[in-house]
Amino acid sequence: MMTRIELTAIIKISNDGVILPCMIQPRSSQNKIIGLYGELLKIKLTAPPVDGKANAALIKYLSKVVDMPRGTMMITGGLTSRRKTVRFSGINIEDLIDKIIKVVK
Repeated sequence: MMTRIELTAIIKISNDGVILPCMIQPRSSQNKIIGLYGELLKIKLTAPPVDGKANAALIKYLSKVVDMPRGTMMITGGLTSRRKTVRFSGINIEDLIDKIIKVVK
């Protein structure tokens, strides 16, 4: 079980928004937030890691999790890696944490 304190420790605030470091596991049986993987939020995605499909699936999934338009988030690091950094605009850190925890429970 992931706690609010653990999420607060990994999510950062920047001038452009809230930064969420992620570890992606592509080609999974479902899209799901698993929990923490070190200092990263581990997310399983059904999409394969080719031609940007996993990146698109990540943004689509996170937009559902946080109930925000896809245009308010952007992968700012790790486009070709399993370790990714996602920047959210228009949401504060407390609301982001609440929405993530609600999905994990």
